[in-house]
Amino acid sequence: MNRDPSSFMGQFGARSRGRFSYCFAPIYNNYQQPQMFLRFGDDIPHHNLKYRTPLIQGPLSRYYLDLKAISVDEAELKINSSVFQLREDGLGGSFINSGSRDTWLIDVAYREFERELIETMIYRYPTMEVSRRSGTLWFIQPERGVRTKFPEVTFLFANNAKFVIKPEAYMSGLKQPMSRHYLLLIFPSDKSTVLGARQQVNHRIIYDIANSELQFEPRNCIHNN
Repeated sequence: MNRDPSSFMGQFGARSRGRFSYCFAPIYNNYQQPQMFLRFGDDIPHHNLKYRTPLIQGPLSRYYLDLKAISVDEAELKINSSVFQLREDGLGGSFINSGSRDTWLIDVAYREFERELIETMIYRYPTMEVSRRSGTLWFIQPERGVRTKFPEVTFLFANNAKFVIKPEAYMSGLKQPMSRHYLLLIFPSDKSTVLGARQQVNHRIIYDIANSELQFEPRNCIHNN
């Protein structure tokens, strides 16, 4: 589904008016996975979604976006937006990818994101422990019976398009009532920033390739496919 001429959209894009869309429902343990549909052209519901942001042409067949900032709740990370941009050598950049399971942040942005997230959680829960295991980051709530609340994470794209990632989409363990171990599902990268499929859940997303535009808005995708 990428922008390569040999891809599905490259070969059949005219029949779909250059548009495709999906709405990923979350997958929870012990729950049957709901049906999800990949829609094209006039079959796409909700043609005018709340947020619109340009698709940027890049050297590779990816859907590059102009990422301006990242926030943890209301705290915008202190990062120069240039770290998210495509470089002159064609490397770097930020893109959305339904074929990537997880979200990846370019190293300098990830370090600031991790710092802000840890500070936020330690402030909320002074006894919370933070552990690193094989390159992953875990939060451990030692107190039983405490409902752990993680912050929302917002990706701000061009045109003030706010993609809000709910805690259950980027922290593993929140949907398991007895769990007190939470795994961060956003990882560092030395190449690019990628908005992956697991963090796209409960959003209707439309790729309008003909108009070089991405549209999206929050939806309950279990009932809205």
